[in-house]
Amino acid sequence: MHNTLRTNTGSVYRCNFIVISIGFKLPRVFRMKIHSVLIIVAVTTLVSHVSANEDDRARKYLEGLNGYNKRAEHINYLFFLKTWDFNTNMTEYNKKQMTEANVQRSHFNKKEASKAAKLDISAMTNASLIRQINKILDVGISGYKDSDVLRKIAEIEANMTDIYGKAKWCKTPTECLQLEPGLTEIITNSRNYDELRDAWKGWRDVSGKMMRSMYQEMVMLMNRAIKAGGKYADMGTYYRSWYEDPEFENDVRKLFDQLAPLYDELHAYVRRKLRTHYGAKHFPSSGHIPAHLFGDMWAQSWVNIYNLLEPYPGKGSQDLTKAMIHQKYNVTHVFRVAEEFFVSIGMQPMPDSFWTKSMLVKPEGREVVCGGEAVDMFNGTDFRVRMCTVVTGDSLSTIHHEMGHVQYYIEYNHQPFLFRNIPNPGFDEGVADIVSLSFLTPEHLKLIGLIQELPRGTEGDINFLMKMALEKVAFLPFSYLVDQWRWSVFRGETSPSNYNKAWWDLRCKYQGISPPVARSEQDFDPGAKLHITDNTQYIGYFVSYVLQFQFQHALCQVMNNTRPLHRCDIYNSKIAGDRLKAVLQMGSSEHWGEAMFKMTKGTIGETRKLSAAPILAYFEPLLATMNAVNVCAWCLMYAMCISQVNATTTDVSSPATEVPSPTTEVSSTTTEVNYVTTEVPSPTTEVSSTTTEVNYVTTEVPSPTTEVQSPTTEAADTTTDVTSTTTGVTSTTAGVPSTTTGVPSTTTGVPSTTAGVTSTTTVSPGTITGVPDTFTSTAKETTTANGSTHVAVHSVCLRFLVAMWTGASIYGEAH
Repeated sequence: MHNTLRTNTGSVYRCNFIVISIGFKLPRVFRMKIHSVLIIVAVTTLVSHVSANEDDRARKYLEGLNGYNKRAEHINYLFFLKTWDFNTNMTEYNKKQMTEANVQRSHFNKKEASKAAKLDISAMTNASLIRQINKILDVGISGYKDSDVLRKIAEIEANMTDIYGKAKWCKTPTECLQLEPGLTEIITNSRNYDELRDAWKGWRDVSGKMMRSMYQEMVMLMNRAIKAGGKYADMGTYYRSWYEDPEFENDVRKLFDQLAPLYDELHAYVRRKLRTHYGAKHFPSSGHIPAHLFGDMWAQSWVNIYNLLEPYPGKGSQDLTKAMIHQKYNVTHVFRVAEEFFVSIGMQPMPDSFWTKSMLVKPEGREVVCGGEAVDMFNGTDFRVRMCTVVTGDSLSTIHHEMGHVQYYIEYNHQPFLFRNIPNPGFDEGVADIVSLSFLTPEHLKLIGLIQELPRGTEGDINFLMKMALEKVAFLPFSYLVDQWRWSVFRGETSPSNYNKAWWDLRCKYQGISPPVARSEQDFDPGAKLHITDNTQYIGYFVSYVLQFQFQHALCQVMNNTRPLHRCDIYNSKIAGDRLKAVLQMGSSEHWGEAMFKMTKGTIGETRKLSAAPILAYFEPLLATMNAVNVCAWCLMYAMCISQVNATTTDVSSPATEVPSPTTEVSSTTTEVNYVTTEVPSPTTEVSSTTTEVNYVTTEVPSPTTEVQSPTTEAADTTTDVTSTTTGVTSTTAGVPSTTTGVPSTTTGVPSTTAGVTSTTTVSPGTITGVPDTFTSTAKETTTANGSTHVAVHSVCLRFLVAMWTGASIYGEAH
């Protein structure tokens, strides 16, 4: 062995192996394999050394004494400071300062992307470092070489925000109102149809209409800049990339489809109530609701008209504004109430700078942007809220929401700069709204003294769920459609020549609402919404409304809640708070699916995906109630139809006259489409109306009617019992009255869902009252061969009901 070592000194590895082999010399093939393994080991060692070096280079670039993180914090602090100055004091000087800061930030991002490109990501092994470098490289439009274009984009965004913030509509020559608080007070509190219409139109005349050409230019420039990078087809593609999911667009469409039936039932219920209050003449025969009647400038929240819609009047009613005023709440106290909620679950109180640097009320003597916003100034200690607070129940919700954003900023503040962000744009909005699902529960409101008694029985429970639905469910289609419009604009599918038409096509299709006055391409109604003006992406709000129910569902399970989901309150639960904090502290350091998994782990809803199941479970009792009530409206219409036609029977020899069916306009030959009647046909009992209320053109647009074949005699005979009225029809639906007088005992031909159903009757959960419009029919009796008499009205009424059902089906398919 020793000699062997001497004679084979030229091959150390082979000699060593021979020593280990105790003098056994292996065949040549095995020796070659050993050499290969050793070469692989050597190469791997070398690669590891190179990778370690590349990781070290990246770490030094990011975390060095004056590394990227420090530089990025500084440039972003300056940008957000200048933006804050403008939004809280809208002078020309501050606007120029904000624009310049925006341009400088773009230059910084482009310069840093060039530096980061020198790192070899393929040679790096640290996942966190790779994720950070990729974020630096993906600079969006900031990477565009023409700085003049970037400056122009920044100027347009600033000018549109300026128009929005300063816009005033003059109700009279001496009374001019801004959006906050003047126009908002009218829209929120007035119940005068004409006054609401004028305020609605007035705001759009002085806001969106003034910036149409600016928006068109901004879209063109942004698309040019983003396409130049070669990675994204348009700006919409870039914005969707923030969700790190190639199937994101399809996924949210599927979510909306799952939630649409819930919204449709709410829409049908609300339309019937509003039609009763304002009168049938104001409601288009297509089944849409005029957009200015919801107590909200954009019809995105309907909670301000709850007093018109309350299912069971006086049962567990909550007037938070009245209670807050009675208890002498001031603005600071409202913020302290919100702060105390977060502290109760183990989160941090607001830092001193929050109280000294925030804008909590509208200042005198200067123009400001009033829309509530939380801001991370990116210096580690400065977190603010900008809000023109008025002491109301709505402001209590908004303050909890904005403070939820600040809590997110505080919890991920320890992360490196690039991870001091949200995993996707829906997360912070979802987290911010979790608390609303708790603090608005009757149990919590009683605990803090804003109500004195808990609602009793199912009636109070249904009232509570209705109020929540007017805030949460009503918002779903609006939050979905805003970016459907924006993405179609960036794709080029919606051209500047039909901006407004495409906007109202979507609002008619998804929200089931129509403009109260004629609109044209001279208008730009999307621009009447701040998030279009300042280019804030809106689909995140839709995602957040799904997420918040998933989060609430998980937190309530973690804390072993025993109440129904809609009555769960996480207040004072450190267990729930710890789970929530663990997710917030991740920032954007991992894919949002991992944050979702951490939130839902160990619960029955454990997942890495978005799910509509929790929100549907939350509103299940209300959905069952609305479904039953809406179906009862169909039954009542059928019964009243038969009663009315029976009353007109005089001549047995005359043929039955068909009751006019509702219009179902599916297409139009006109170039400018009638928004009210062509987009989403819906059943209605206004059977004689063929004129349109809102057109692009001033002439009437004739509408085709649905021809429904008369059922056979046998079919009519099978419905004879439908006319029999019963008393004491039992319902197992929560909140549905146990007896219903005057409802047919069977509902042959009645659909199980009634999306967009309209009715001329007033149907409330307690009683069924009201008389439908007179049906002008001359249906007569006929005599059978055996001498027995039956009434052909069954055929007439069934034809009417089937036509309505057909319309409902078309409306549902459009959704």
